[in-house]
Amino acid sequence: MSEPAAPQVGERVSIRYRLADAPPGGPHLTDVVGEVLRVSDREVLVAGRRGDVVVAWRQVVACRRVPPPPLPEPHRRVDVEEMTRVASRGWPAVRTEPLGDWQLRWSDGFTRRGSSVLAVGGPGTGHGAALDAVVDWYAALGRPALVQLADSPLADVLAPDLAARGFVPAHETLLMTAPSATVAVEDDRVVWADVLEPVWERAYARQRPGAPEAARQVLGAAGASFARVEEDGRVVAVGRLTVDGGWGGLSCIWVDPALRRRGLATSLTRALAARARREGAGSLYLQVEADNAAALVLYQRLGFTEHHRYRYWEQSQAAS
Repeated sequence: MSEPAAPQVGERVSIRYRLADAPPGGPHLTDVVGEVLRVSDREVLVAGRRGDVVVAWRQVVACRRVPPPPLPEPHRRVDVEEMTRVASRGWPAVRTEPLGDWQLRWSDGFTRRGSSVLAVGGPGTGHGAALDAVVDWYAALGRPALVQLADSPLADVLAPDLAARGFVPAHETLLMTAPSATVAVEDDRVVWADVLEPVWERAYARQRPGAPEAARQVLGAAGASFARVEEDGRVVAVGRLTVDGGWGGLSCIWVDPALRRRGLATSLTRALAARARREGAGSLYLQVEADNAAALVLYQRLGFTEHHRYRYWEQSQAAS
């Protein structure tokens, strides 16, 4: 073959070349794809998937430049630990206390997210001592302990300790992410407020009653914005948005049961994404229970994919 034009250091190439020591009956050609580390008149050094490969130009059959592999979309680059922290900031508890990297959270029982231990990172002590402290902290509040634990290397280590202390995993939940540009569509029917208004609060309480003062503190924190759709003078759908470091957190998406299957949830979710995008959030996240089949179908259709799962480990009454 005619001598190919030599690539430049740093370029990504695909090279097909003859094997100098091919075994009888074996393949005589092979390929390497990777970044060029060194080029000379005699050979080229390429960082391949299985290590560095030196190829003499006299062995080369074909050489072409190839584009770099695509980077993961921003919403896929964040690891489980960081994504868990982002989501926690969008739903801050009324009362928190650190235990090393962990957070003890209490919101008068308003949602499991607001009244559980966020087990991320290390507790600053052995897991046994940390779990003893967790149990004591919630016992002082008159409640059994609850631990939010994502599927991660920490779960492999901590789960046996939790089980040994009578904790049981339940309420499997998906944290889903999507690029906001994929989901966003403006909707003129959506009414926005930058504060928690009674009309929005009353509608939301229809799906999650109880602990109204704690609910106001949790929902109204983190710079949240509140969306609603009205028909005939009454609220028929609501949603909540927080924006933090390029992430838009979607929560509290609810539609009046009598008006479901009319596309209101889709329109509201798209409107929340559009506002998140306007406020600089290139990525979205939301949390949905694994057994909520209808919601999963909706979010998957809109472009959300599973980032990771987590569970709430509940202290049994006998253990507490």
